[in-house]
Amino acid sequence: MSSRQNIWSKALDWVEDILAWIAGICIVAMMLAISYSVIARFVFNAPQPAVIELSGYLLLYTTFLGVPWLLRNDGHVKVDLLISKLGPRARRVFDTVTSVFGLVVALVLLWRGVLVTIDFYARGMKVFNILATPQYILLAVIPVGSLLLAFEFGRRMYRFARGREEKPARLARPAAGDGEGS
Repeated sequence: MSSRQNIWSKALDWVEDILAWIAGICIVAMMLAISYSVIARFVFNAPQPAVIELSGYLLLYTTFLGVPWLLRNDGHVKVDLLISKLGPRARRVFDTVTSVFGLVVALVLLWRGVLVTIDFYARGMKVFNILATPQYILLAVIPVGSLLLAFEFGRRMYRFARGREEKPARLARPAAGDGEGS
């Protein structure tokens, strides 16, 4: 990897790490808000209806901010039963092809997300609910997360196509029979 690629790769990792932390903070905020809502409702007889709406928004942000980090760390669901039966070359081809499909999906999400977000901003559309949130604020996270996801699928596709199948350091699991845990 050239030094320019290494700088971009490290910058992408840094951005994904920051956004993953923000996604984690969103999860904690949801937990605290829902706990507060339950206590307010059942202890003080003061329901907090905006908490459900806010939790839905935070869930959307959690998903799109965290998904690039999750892909980088190989944390997505896989059908190990199928993948474990493939040889190294077939597995590399399979991983490359699935990365191409993932890249295409991420680019479509990016494209449509940008168009819809701009449209909703231009029309001043709001969610007709308790908070009356402008919809573009909710949707803006979709193109941001999709762009980073596309970069990550591109990096993954490049890595597999070049024959680099190393597991990310953070979520790498010990191989069976290597002495760990047995």
